[in-house]
Amino acid sequence: TSVMVDQDRPLGIIPQGTFNYFARSMGIPEDLDRAVDLIASGESRPVHVATINGETFLNNASIGAYPAILKTREGIYRRWGRSRIAAYWSVIKALIDFRTTLKLTIVVDGKENTLRTPLVFAVNNAFQLDQMGLDGKDCIARGDMVLLVAPDTYRFGLLRHAIALATGLAKPHTDYEMLCGSEIDIRMKQRKRYVARDGEVSIMKGPYRLTRAASP
Repeated sequence: TSVMVDQDRPLGIIPQGTFNYFARSMGIPEDLDRAVDLIASGESRPVHVATINGETFLNNASIGAYPAILKTREGIYRRWGRSRIAAYWSVIKALIDFRTTLKLTIVVDGKENTLRTPLVFAVNNAFQLDQMGLDGKDCIARGDMVLLVAPDTYRFGLLRHAIALATGLAKPHTDYEMLCGSEIDIRMKQRKRYVARDGEVSIMKGPYRLTRAASP
């Protein structure tokens, strides 16, 4: 998506992912033929994009446990095929093996927070928050971005929080903390980390700046 930003060209979406949050939020059919018909109709609309260190994402970007989950998920997909059941199993498998705690300084619109967490998860899509039963839709509606921070806990505690998220039963201040702002900076001692953007994982140098476009 980065190459399409600021270009006077429409981007056609064919939903072939696991959850298709962006496509569903835009009312794009998950059926292939209907999605192609919609593209052919020429209907388009502007969208708000977000960035992490200048790299664009539409739904979410994350550091910590979630990139590890995605790397595990790709191996499971190759063996068993793509499905939501396989996606949930990859969460369980990855979190059982995950042992990293991030020591972070997070600055949200000038306010500094120092914390320890296995996962930070930035969300740019109110539909995804709604589907997961999470707070933050009002934050996105006023043009800001949501940063979800997982509690610093042991492995099986993290798995319990993940199950709460997957089932829509997650509670703020118990299963996650929410920060909201237009500019979010994340600093840590490690110079490089795996970063996930809309399901794609790459190594990115820190510190990490998250921004959301002021207009579509």
